[in-house]
Amino acid sequence: VTMWKILDDETLLFVDNFFNKTRKNLEVNPNMAIVAYDGDAKKSYQIKGTVDIENKGDKYASAKEMADAKKLPGKAAIVFHVKEIYDATYGPNAGKKLA
Repeated sequence: VTMWKILDDETLLFVDNFFNKTRKNLEVNPNMAIVAYDGDAKKSYQIKGTVDIENKGDKYASAKEMADAKKLPGKAAIVFHVKEIYDATYGPNAGKKLA
């Protein structure tokens, strides 16, 4: 994912530029998990949640604006609702539910 932003403490916005297979999968099953790495802290997190795919409205306009600024297609806004966060860093806490 090349373009994304934090909307609030429980919501992320991803821009669908070229999600071809991923988009089809999310339309059938809106559950999604991502892994994020904090390079400064040297920690990884698995974030699980659900998505809404939006093709109109404020969130879509924001996604489209980000895409247009990089001269990429902004096909949709993928709104990711965070449900659970796990420690994904190697070591004794790996897999521990954090939120």
